[in-house]
Amino acid sequence: QGASFTVYLRDASGNVTHNGQNYSVYSGPLEISIATTAQTANFGAGDIAGRILEVSVADTAASWAETSFPEGTPEADRLPDADPNNDGVVNWIAYALRLDPLDTPPDQLPKAEVVQTGEEKQLLFQFRRNRVASDVIYRVEVSDDLVEWSEFTGPLEVLQPDPDGDGGAEVVAVAVPIDSVDAKKFVRLRALAP
Repeated sequence: QGASFTVYLRDASGNVTHNGQNYSVYSGPLEISIATTAQTANFGAGDIAGRILEVSVADTAASWAETSFPEGTPEADRLPDADPNNDGVVNWIAYALRLDPLDTPPDQLPKAEVVQTGEEKQLLFQFRRNRVASDVIYRVEVSDDLVEWSEFTGPLEVLQPDPDGDGGAEVVAVAVPIDSVDAKKFVRLRALAP
């Protein structure tokens, strides 16, 4: 209770050594929070009440901009509405989708396809979501005419829990019903700041 924590990262030139590895105190942009939760465990001699330590690492758009660009990148190119490689994807969207702001593969952008099962027709919309972003609200919106939009509140299905192998992103999808065979349905993703 009342303990303080210091986070270290492995660093060959670090000044702290443990088990033959050097470490330095982490002073980077990620937000690290520590909490405990009550937990009961049984080690063979009956239930024992205790607590589990939870360490959470959260990314913010500012920390992402600080670490996602090469050294010397102009500050104007790191701004949320900047598009430094002119590919049509601004930094805020690259962050929300957890993509490289300087190399955005088109196949990793949101996409939709019509899926028909018997008489039922749906628009399957999938997109990447930054799992460690602490400052993005994702909203899927639908429209019949590209003028009036409303939020779609159907369930999200996780298609790929860790497409990059680093725990930072996931690919999710929603299935938007289409009323009739001839009906048109449009869908878009909005990434909003809280």
